[in-house]
Amino acid sequence: MRSKRHRGRPVMLLVTPALVGGSWMLIHELAGRLEPLVETVVAAVGPRTQTVPNAKGYRIPWLDYEEYGPRIDRSLLAVLWFEMPLAVLSLLLWAMHRPRIWLGNGLLSSALGIIPQKIAGGHLVVSYNAYMAEDNPVRIRLARIAAQYASLLLVNSQGSFEDARSFADAPKIRILPLMADDIFFTDGNPDQLKKELHLEDRFVVAFVGRLDVEKHCDFVLKVAEVSDPAKTAFVFVGHGPLASQIEDASRLLPNVIALGRITDRAKLRDVYQMADVVWSYADETYLAKPAVEALAAGTSIIVPELPAIATKAARKAKIDPSLVPSAIGRLVSLDDPARIAKLIDELRQNGQFGREARRRCREYADVNYSLRKSEAVQVELLELLLGPPSD
Repeated sequence: MRSKRHRGRPVMLLVTPALVGGSWMLIHELAGRLEPLVETVVAAVGPRTQTVPNAKGYRIPWLDYEEYGPRIDRSLLAVLWFEMPLAVLSLLLWAMHRPRIWLGNGLLSSALGIIPQKIAGGHLVVSYNAYMAEDNPVRIRLARIAAQYASLLLVNSQGSFEDARSFADAPKIRILPLMADDIFFTDGNPDQLKKELHLEDRFVVAFVGRLDVEKHCDFVLKVAEVSDPAKTAFVFVGHGPLASQIEDASRLLPNVIALGRITDRAKLRDVYQMADVVWSYADETYLAKPAVEALAAGTSIIVPELPAIATKAARKAKIDPSLVPSAIGRLVSLDDPARIAKLIDELRQNGQFGREARRRCREYADVNYSLRKSEAVQVELLELLLGPPSD
């Protein structure tokens, strides 16, 4: 049985357990670059506050993966339970649309499409940004099965490429780096936002991303607690297990502001550009999405030297220093909040992150993180979509 012939555009089904985070944004932005040649259909689970922009989206109200994901991922049974509604929804959408490509965000979301795509002659594409080397045998076996039936395996860095080679054939693996949307390369109105937040006379440190210990958000809060509130303000954007703690701190500390999750990219761009520096995070071989977007917006970054992945941080792995050249930011250790507060104050006084630094950051992002970096993978996906069905 082969894929149904569509009178219109070929269909790509994106299956995702989350509508937030870098891994989701990576494949969503990639799909957006394939318009108008491709019809994108999204199957997702998540809270009602999460929506699917610019696509035909179907979402089952469910737990927020951004908040509960770190706990769910500790157990394969919990992961299976969490993705059960997604399995039902994705299979229904497969029956309705018979997609030429099933693109799964994560291994389980991809594995759900093995049998349907095999039946219909469609292609399976796996987006994989996790860390398999220290995972349990059952999950590794699942990864090998998904990779066996996949036409392509998309990873976001050379480090992920090397990890994926432990369960997938290297010729199938493509590096698709995290990218910044074009809007972050444009100038917004950060002065107005700074005025609204009453931050005109203070050095602003922004944290954007999942608010949890793994992303070192708790350490940033400790730095805020020992900083001079008259000189430095800390703005937190995002959601996660530490969200309530950040909100409590914003009521108790005059230099802490909690903005919650921001999905409007124009407003998020203004947050980046309002900040004098963005405190972000990374894996060993790639910068996280907020760091990439901050650089595109022209703002320098501070990144802890420990990876924002608990298993790697526990074994004291270190981030590749070349990810954060001194021209665009600082790589710091997490040994003493008071020392980091002093460093930030020194940066404030010497003006190292001024206009010239903003120009360098944007140029660096344009070379390394603009959407055109995805063009080679776009071509391969189009060949799968427009070419003959798989055998």
